[in-house]
Amino acid sequence: MVLLVDIVCSFLSRQKHNAVSLLDVGCRYGWLGHLWLCFRRDAEIIGVDIHLPYLIHVKNVSKAYMLVQADAAHLPFRDNSVDITAAIEVIEHLTKENGRKMLKELERVAKSTVFLTTPNGFTHKHAEQEQHATHKSGWKAKDFKQRGYKVRGYGFRPKKWRKTRIIGKILNFLDWIFTPLSWKIPQLGYGLI
Repeated sequence: MVLLVDIVCSFLSRQKHNAVSLLDVGCRYGWLGHLWLCFRRDAEIIGVDIHLPYLIHVKNVSKAYMLVQADAAHLPFRDNSVDITAAIEVIEHLTKENGRKMLKELERVAKSTVFLTTPNGFTHKHAEQEQHATHKSGWKAKDFKQRGYKVRGYGFRPKKWRKTRIIGKILNFLDWIFTPLSWKIPQLGYGLI
């Protein structure tokens, strides 16, 4: 996760001169918008999530967000209405069909930039208590390249043993080592940007 935050910060720092508004789709606890505030004090941040408890949490801890409960595949915003649309680790929680709809919506609403991250391929995650948190699809670099996206990878591909303590730490270390390679060859990465 630290590697992902580092990559997101790098992206945001490159956007700070060209963008003010950010639509954070699947905002969960609002960390993306707060990172954006580090780069743009005048930022306009809109958080969207389908899960009301997340929106209530963000409302209780932050005055920076304008919050909207909505489905990522049906965003209630005008065309070209925000500078950046972002969905960090969201698309894998949707079916392939709804994921494609979300991409169309992100593209429609963005003035200039669509930014998203997802695991590379299907990663099993089943959440009994929070159905919206269950992974329902897997996405590969070619899925995004076919839509005209510039795709980068990060981390190291093996996902199987990440939950074990010692091997997980070794794989996390390898994530840092392999990111420059998977940046150029996204198919090798743990995640896609």
